[in-house]
Amino acid sequence: MILSVIIPVFNGGQDLEKCLLSLLIQTYQAFEIILVDDGSTDASRQKAEALLARRADSVILSQRNQGASSARNAGIRVARGEWLTFVDCDDYLAPDYLDHLMRQSGGCDLLVSGIVFMKGGKEDHRTLPPNETCNITDLKQGKGGYLDHLISPVGKLYRREIIDRDQLRFDETFVTAEDRDFNLEYLSHAATIRFIPYAGYYYQTDHEGSLSKRPSLNGLRSDILYWNKLYRLLDGTNEAYLAHRLFYFLVDNAAALLQRKDYSGTFHSLMDVRPLIDRSFLRRNLNIVQAPAWQKTFIRFYLG
Repeated sequence: MILSVIIPVFNGGQDLEKCLLSLLIQTYQAFEIILVDDGSTDASRQKAEALLARRADSVILSQRNQGASSARNAGIRVARGEWLTFVDCDDYLAPDYLDHLMRQSGGCDLLVSGIVFMKGGKEDHRTLPPNETCNITDLKQGKGGYLDHLISPVGKLYRREIIDRDQLRFDETFVTAEDRDFNLEYLSHAATIRFIPYAGYYYQTDHEGSLSKRPSLNGLRSDILYWNKLYRLLDGTNEAYLAHRLFYFLVDNAAALLQRKDYSGTFHSLMDVRPLIDRSFLRRNLNIVQAPAWQKTFIRFYLG
C-alpha cells in the first residue's frame, strides 16, 4: 500500500458524502481510506459504510468522542501506507489532488500543497512557492515564513516511516492547535520539505463547528506555547520572523479578547502567559517589527 488517507469524523452530516465521493473519483487510486468515527450521534457511520461498501481498501473505526487528535492517532495506528495524508470530513478534494501530491513526493519527507479556502461559495486559492525544497537550516536562515503553511495537517503528505520510527502522535491533551504542534514535531525529524504551488484541497471555512475547527477557549496560551517550540526548533535564529510571530500572537489575541468586551478576562489572559514569554527577546527585537506605533506602545507597556 502506497498511501493511507485518514479521515476523522464527528457528525459529518451532508458534507461527509461529498468528501468521500471526492475520494472515490480520484484519478490516483493506490490508496486506502481509514475513516475514524469519533462518537458521532448522527448517521455518519452508516453513510460511510454505504459509500465505501464496494471499496476493498477501506477501514471504518469507531470510538467514543475524544476529539480530532485521538481520531487521527487511531488512524495512524492502523495505517499501512508508505505515505499518510489527512482529510477533514467536511472538506473535499479535486479529482487530481492525490495524483498531484504523489507525483511530487519523491526525494522529500514532507510535501506541502496549497489549499483552496471556501467561504460563502467563494474560492480563495492559497498557493505556495513553485516546487521549493528546503530543510531546517533554510528555515533558520531566512525561510521561516514557510512555517506559516504548516499549521494544519491537511494538504500534506507525511512519511509513515518517520511517524512510526519516532513515535509521533497528535497530542490529545491539547484543546486547540494540536495540528501545528504535530507538524513542528514532525519537522524536527524530517530532512527535506517540499512546497508545491498546486492547490486541490477544498477547505470549508463556513463550518466552524466541525471536529477539527472548534473555537479555542485558550488561544493565547496555546499560541505562546507554540511560539516557544518554534523558537527551540529554529535555535533562536531568524529573529525577524520569530519576533513578528510573537508580537502578533500577543496583539491579535488581545484584540480578539477585547472585542468580546471581557476586559477582566483579557487582562487575566495576558498576565497568565507573561511568565511564558521571552520578554527580553521581544524587547530586543521590537524595532524590527513592522506594526503601528500604538501597538508597539501597548507591547512595550505589557513587557515592562
